[in-house]
Amino acid sequence: MLASLLIAAAFAAEPPSEEMNAAAAYIQSNYLPVIFDACKQHAPLRAPEYEQALERWNKANKKVVAYGEKVSRAQAQAQGMQLEAMIAQSLADLRNDMSGKTPEEMDAGCANALRSAWAESQPK
Repeated sequence: MLASLLIAAAFAAEPPSEEMNAAAAYIQSNYLPVIFDACKQHAPLRAPEYEQALERWNKANKKVVAYGEKVSRAQAQAQGMQLEAMIAQSLADLRNDMSGKTPEEMDAGCANALRSAWAESQPK
């Protein structure tokens, strides 16, 4: 559902890309902890890496995530939806999706999520 908000906004004349990027960061701030929790269960020895990457990502993206929450909330309200309910449903869907992954898919997905989190934590 959150993804549908982003897709709809991407095809609209508004919001500008800065707002879209902020909304995407806000959504990612909700997804990353769930993804990394699943990754820590899949590869417990790498748990410190996931924790450090998440902490660093959160710190580096704090301002854009806060702005993204405002943008996402406004988009949800404009569509007559509750942001919290949308997030809860999206996270439940994500958990279901991740629980059905093969070990190989988890390896690849976790490695990709870790690389992305580190890359998005670099000073701009």
